[in-house]
Amino acid sequence: MSPSGDSPFSSARPKRPAVVFGAIFVCIWAVVVLGFDAVVIHDSLRASASARFTPAAATIRSSEVVSQRGGGKHRSRTYKARVRYTYSVAGAVHEGSRIRYGEFSSSSSSRARADASRYAVGSAVTAYFNPSAPGEAVLEPGFSDSARFIFVLLLPFNLLFAAIAIYGRLSLRGGVAGPPRVFEEAVTRVRLAVLPPSLIGLAGAIGASVVAIVVCGSALGFEVTPNRLVIIYSGVLGGGVIAALWMARRIAAGRYDLTIDPTGRIITIPPARLPRGMEPEVRFDDIRDVDVAASTTTTVNRRPVKDVLLVIDRGAGEERIRLRSWSKAAVAHEFARWLKGRVAAR
Repeated sequence: MSPSGDSPFSSARPKRPAVVFGAIFVCIWAVVVLGFDAVVIHDSLRASASARFTPAAATIRSSEVVSQRGGGKHRSRTYKARVRYTYSVAGAVHEGSRIRYGEFSSSSSSRARADASRYAVGSAVTAYFNPSAPGEAVLEPGFSDSARFIFVLLLPFNLLFAAIAIYGRLSLRGGVAGPPRVFEEAVTRVRLAVLPPSLIGLAGAIGASVVAIVVCGSALGFEVTPNRLVIIYSGVLGGGVIAALWMARRIAAGRYDLTIDPTGRIITIPPARLPRGMEPEVRFDDIRDVDVAASTTTTVNRRPVKDVLLVIDRGAGEERIRLRSWSKAAVAHEFARWLKGRVAAR
């Protein structure tokens, strides 16, 4: 076995139906998320182009706040200002209804009421129309602070898409935590179960982005200036990097590694699997068995997972230490047989 940490457990590879189902799920999520991204990018380009639109005198014909009740269990209500205005271009009268690009409904009615009040019926305002398509106009050209909020709102969904893609790739290699990796050195190290730092980093970034959304809504009123957007993205990136480094340090410290010393005839339980108050080092002579048993606490698809248990007896009675669990019994038995052979358990 190479020092790079290969896995000798072939049965840890996923079955074809699981691979197909995972691929379909990833594709559906990609279509949804990338579809929203495409819409946002399209609106952003139009908002940027509207900064060069031609001004024209306009009159507000109607202005109101409309509300809509969403679906789901709580059926929360959202609010949006609906404004209609007319303007003339080269003698032709046009009608517009867009206040700004990137506008969206909000659970707070204050912004919608402010828009409706600002554009009261009969008031004279300036509309900005597209010289190439005079029927396209806005009252507030360019990027608004509220429009930038959509870049914060979509952030966790894009990060989650990246996490799902990594999850799928890892599943193809034998599961998210992966099959046990064996490092054959002077002392054999077996990495039992560890999530990769990249996935932990994405989880940290997703958590930071959710916090950013809450802060934008509660403290900033959905107003995201360019400087705020830079700070938010920097904070999300920082949260992800810190989480990834935290996991990388735990891996480097061997917190997930079972070590087997054939010379000293000692097996060392990793801290992440060690019961409280138990000595980590176990002599080969104290190992009675490496057993596989159905879990009493964890199920997958309503079936108990299989725990690989190290059964030891130091003279004070039998103790059972759970090393790792699998949903596939074949993998658990394969690993138990391999470990039993290494420690020559009776």
